[in-house]
Amino acid sequence: MTTRQVVAPGRLNQNPKAVRRQRLIAGLSQKALAEKAGVSANHMCNIERGHRSASVEMLHRIATALECDIEGLLAE
Repeated sequence: MTTRQVVAPGRLNQNPKAVRRQRLIAGLSQKALAEKAGVSANHMCNIERGHRSASVEMLHRIATALECDIEGLLAE
């Protein structure tokens, strides 16, 4: 059975694997990325694991911290 993530208005369904991949390319730990993006390490972990969708603002902060485009966080 496949579960489907429900995305609230104002949020984007980011690709958790892409977020993790970009973080690893940047050479950052989850904690370091969370600090650069201004969120808790727990929240970042939930975004990476796909347990939480990120707001557009949050994706912008993550992309800025990773020095990549938002599109890189949405890629398949």
